Order: sequence, then structure tokens, then C-alpha cells
Amino acid sequence: MKCRIPACCNRTSRWGVYCNAHKSRSRRHGHPLQETVTARELAPFVEAITARRVRNPSSEAWRILGARWSALMELCRRHVDGYLAGVPGQRHQVQAAKELLTLSQNVQANEAIDIVMAMYLLRNARPHAFKSDAAFVHQIVRRVRGLAEVNAGTWFDHSTGRVRRVYRDLSPRTTVEIGSMLIKAFGAGGLHMLKLEQRDDERRRAEAQALQQAMETLS
Repeated sequence: MKCRIPACCNRTSRWGVYCNAHKSRSRRHGHPLQETVTARELAPFVEAITARRVRNPSSEAWRILGARWSALMELCRRHVDGYLAGVPGQRHQVQAAKELLTLSQNVQANEAIDIVMAMYLLRNARPHAFKSDAAFVHQIVRRVRGLAEVNAGTWFDHSTGRVRRVYRDLSPRTTVEIGSMLIKAFGAGGLHMLKLEQRDDERRRAEAQALQQAMETLS
């Protein structure tokens, strides 16, 4: 059977609907056609969040977001401690908890929080960059995990003579669990940041229009 993806002529496995390449991309990215969101693509939106932090250094919002991070890490510790004590639990939840605890030991909380919120700005600016909601969740997790060197390995590309970085992939269920926890904690912050950015954009457009109208009245 041919792969379900249009223009792909590769064959599927006996019971699958995608070829090996598209099946692998679906597992890694949440959709068989999803492209990786790079750190460079996300950088302008992270900078927008950072600029708002600088302009509002004493805002209660940052304390609340930090408290949510601490609460998330405490939840993760309870999951892991329960697993070590023999409490029944779902494997992907425990693995997700371990991954987030490892992340917390290697990055600053505000770095991870800002990545999550910046992804909401990116999705608004480039909605076609995400093929599905699942793909959006996967890309949040990939970018947050990309902050920590511990999640990356290297390999030597003999064809180019360069050392390349590669990130250790998680199971789709673990990825979705991490994404769900991050979105539950910081998604509301991301949506509010989006409203603030839209408000500022509208203000700039209004000012530009007012200037244009005023210039037209000059003799």
C-alpha cells in the first residue's frame, strides 16, 4: 500500500497508513508533515516576551508564573517519588515528570516559561507553521527541551565533515504529557501575552494612520 501522504510514493508497512519516514516524523513532531520549529524562528517572539519582562520588572505576573513552575516541579517530584515507592502509575506520566525535573536542573525557570508563551505568539503570526494541535504541543516540548544540553547528543557527519547535534526523542505519549503539563501551567500566560502584543500592534497601526492623515493635511 502506498503512503497516505500525497505525492509520497513510498510503501507502508503491512498495517500502517504511512511510510517509515512519515511515520517517524509523526511520532517525533505530532504530524507526518510537521516541520521542526527552530530556535532561530522562535527567537523574535522570545525577545518580545523578554522585552515585556524588562518593561514590567515588578509585575506580579512573573511571580505567579514562577510559582506555577515551582508547583509543576513539586507535582513531578510527587510522581517520581510515588513511582519509586511502588505506587501504581502510568509510565509515560512518570517519564514526563523525570524529564521536567531534569530540565529544571539545567535551565532557568523563566527561560522555559518564556519559550512556552513565545510559541503562542509564533502560532498567531504563522498559523500554517503548525499542521495540527498535536503538532503544536510537540513543538513546544521540543523547543523547551532544546534549552538543556543534557537532552542533546552529537554525531559526526562524514558527508560534510561536521559534528551535528541530535536530540533524544521521547515516546509520543510522554511528549504529549509534558506538553499538556506545560500548557496547563503557562498556556493562559501565553494567550494573555498574545492579547498584549495584538493590543500594541493595533496601537501602532492607529498611530501610523493618524500620522498619515496629519501629513496629508500639510500644505
